[in-house]
Amino acid sequence: MAVLQFRFRSEMLKKPTTVNIVLPDPGRTQGDLSSYLVLYALHGVGEDSYSILEKTSISHYIRDKKIV
Repeated sequence: MAVLQFRFRSEMLKKPTTVNIVLPDPGRTQGDLSSYLVLYALHGVGEDSYSILEKTSISHYIRDKKIV
């Protein structure tokens, strides 16, 4: 699993924000990534973009699924 982290300024939030994208290991991909579903996981107030990965088993659940 690879985690790509993007930091940018959000005009809507009026502050810098971070987005993490979890990609499968290259040997585990099943075809083109464009055929994968996208799962958006939003954290709660007081958390950050990495807390979903630290405090849940989401990366384990999507490991063998066609989900980014």
